[in-house]
Amino acid sequence: YKKKKVALTSFIAFFSLMAVIYLILSILINLSLFVQMRELGGSYNSVIIIAGGYCTLITFSTSIFRAKGIFNGNDYEMLKALPIKEKEIIFAKILGMYIVELAYSLIILLPNMVMTIIFTGNLMYLLYGSLLIVLVPCFPIMLAVLIGSILTLLIDGSRFASIINVVAYFILLVACILFSTMQSSKQINCIASLFIYINPSLLFFEWALAGKYLYFAVFILLNLAILTFTILFIAKLYNIGHAV
Repeated sequence: YKKKKVALTSFIAFFSLMAVIYLILSILINLSLFVQMRELGGSYNSVIIIAGGYCTLITFSTSIFRAKGIFNGNDYEMLKALPIKEKEIIFAKILGMYIVELAYSLIILLPNMVMTIIFTGNLMYLLYGSLLIVLVPCFPIMLAVLIGSILTLLIDGSRFASIINVVAYFILLVACILFSTMQSSKQINCIASLFIYINPSLLFFEWALAGKYLYFAVFILLNLAILTFTILFIAKLYNIGHAV
């Protein structure tokens, strides 16, 4: 009991610290980009895509450590003894990851949504921002779970997760430096395009923001399909991963 209490306290402390750091970074970066775009006369949509890409990197870097937990844990034998399907076990574990990442997504993207509404005066961005907050974690979670699961099957996944995490934070640091040096809307648009390569589903969201509203449906269905694929694929590897 004491070990679980200490682990829970450590997790809450770590999560709270990361939440404060990400919230401060998100507010500063978003405010800087929105002010620049207003002065340059560019489109605020690029700032929204950048926020989505930034959230993608954060979600990936925080998910990669927990991916190994899908195959480990004392609850495995207990759950296997019950009439519960493997897909349901995987769904519960990935849902737990998703809820944590949804909190990060809210912390990172909520300032972006609020500033978009303030700078544009368009309340529809409340709906657009909510969709982004809820769905943007799906792709990076899939990537983190697949990479983490494969590494767990082959090698010591935790060691390589640490390396991947360091690389992800390095990319974030470079991104922050780039944000502070951008002097034109064209440069900001280029950064937005780079983030679309990191999370391809953002391309459909960008098209939807441009007025092609049907792509909102594509964005929603694509991310739900990604989450479903992750659950089904990992369920196939579940027993193998636990055996290793």
